[in-house]
Amino acid sequence: VSVNGSVIIDTGDDEADWDEEIGLMPRSRSTLDGVAGDALVSDHGERFYLSADGRSIIFADLDTDDGAVYIGVGTRTSTESEAQLVGGYNWVSGTTVGGGFDLTQYRLDLFDNGEYKMFNLDDWDSGIFTALAEGEWDLDGTRLTLDEDGTTFELRFRVGDDGLTLISERASTLALGAQPVFGLAVRDLATLPGGNPNLPQDDVVFSVPGPVEFGRPGTYQLEDDGLWYAIDLLRLAGGPTISGEVESWVDVKRLTSTAAAITDQGLALYTEGVDDTWSVRVLTTEISGAVGIASELEVMLDPSGLAHVTGLSADGQVLHYYQNGASNPDGSAAWAFENISSEDLTPAGLETPTFTGLVSYATSWGGLNIAGLDSEGTIWSVWTAPSLAGRWTASDLTTAYGAEPLVGGLTVYLTSWRGINIAGIDAEGALRVTWWVPSFGGTWAQNSLTALTNGPLLDPTTVSSYVSTWDGLNVAGIDLATGELTVYWWSPARSQTGWAIASLADALPNGSTTITGGPITGIAARDGSLNVFGRSAQDSFIRVFWTPASGSWASTNLTSTATPR
Repeated sequence: VSVNGSVIIDTGDDEADWDEEIGLMPRSRSTLDGVAGDALVSDHGERFYLSADGRSIIFADLDTDDGAVYIGVGTRTSTESEAQLVGGYNWVSGTTVGGGFDLTQYRLDLFDNGEYKMFNLDDWDSGIFTALAEGEWDLDGTRLTLDEDGTTFELRFRVGDDGLTLISERASTLALGAQPVFGLAVRDLATLPGGNPNLPQDDVVFSVPGPVEFGRPGTYQLEDDGLWYAIDLLRLAGGPTISGEVESWVDVKRLTSTAAAITDQGLALYTEGVDDTWSVRVLTTEISGAVGIASELEVMLDPSGLAHVTGLSADGQVLHYYQNGASNPDGSAAWAFENISSEDLTPAGLETPTFTGLVSYATSWGGLNIAGLDSEGTIWSVWTAPSLAGRWTASDLTTAYGAEPLVGGLTVYLTSWRGINIAGIDAEGALRVTWWVPSFGGTWAQNSLTALTNGPLLDPTTVSSYVSTWDGLNVAGIDLATGELTVYWWSPARSQTGWAIASLADALPNGSTTITGGPITGIAARDGSLNVFGRSAQDSFIRVFWTPASGSWASTNLTSTATPR
């Protein structure tokens, strides 16, 4: 028997009051008379377990002596809007068919056009996107209703106060085969606009590496006050001379703005502290046996928010510095090091390619990947996955799948449907994408976006990519023929029409300063903005950007407008 309704737990009066909308609970009130472990216990033997964030509760009465046995789940009431519910949910449903208790997992996607699709979660994880049910969805107060196309069946949920939790209220659909007695759906946090809210953010919206005053190496960061700040790393933190590339990111584990740089003493880590102060650690000298990164500096954040910094040694070995999740005695994040070439590739009989460019990326399922071009233009992937237990291997993606070689411009963009796209420029200047989705299994494909769209040829030294919160795919670069900043772009709304081309230079208001040279960095930020950074003809550091509030493109000269720190 399924029961839906509400419960008010008053720890002041030590009571839990039940109010049913569908079905009947065994009792209308329970008295809370003790604590057992992590649970509140009632006079009827019921146990109430509160989640760590205080938003969800599991309750159960497993005492058979009084003839009332049940299990249930609840969440605080919601004030979410329909727009806030759009995204993916992982749903577990329990039935009692045949006298047993069976749990089945589903994937539920709510789309912004008012439609939904439901999949078997195991199939969805494997890249099989055959819907078990689909139709239209509607939100009325805290009740979410899904009406299945072509039937009278419906799914009903109550929405939790965080908008991340759905409690099954009614599940009438042929896809389930039976009426469940228990159901809980939780938001796939990767589908939230702006990212995972459970990963903490400081007041930095995002940061990007770039030359600051007098051309010194540094970063620029946009803060929640709407202002840009120029961070001169050497002046603020001191430390060894920066002799190479700089990368920057927000450490979501420790609420800090962070940067890494190649210095004359090895890899240096810069961390922002309180009162806008900065400190520096030289990880190469701090970690026993570490080797300094000499080129191709890259950073990626794994699904848990831990940072991984990769690059090449002076003799071309692939190096990996990473946060291991531990803390030092002073409270700072502990880092570790591994030489992927000497510790994993060589013992496995694999040669390290002679890389001419690298880009790193982490997948949503915990895969860590370092993609690069060798001297012949072959795309290589040096990678590890949870199933490899930390061991790295290497794959030739060009020769194995008949792809065309590239000359540069390597950039990677990932999709919410678990697609991996490695874009680059061939000898003609055409934009080619080597791509994979789970349904391919172990096979990759390659397409020329330039040929598909009759688009412009791009300068391989000026290519970058970014993915918007609405799954818009973008590859930006400088048009070889016109010298203009150009974007190849696609969105789900163009699923039938394909990729399009846009000149960002033409999209800017008259008189705007634009980007004419690289390197270029593209960022889709947590505030919903789309950003492309690069150099102007006067060698200033320029931001070309679009915001949801304005709905149009603009530019700003960060060299002259950012506030120095």
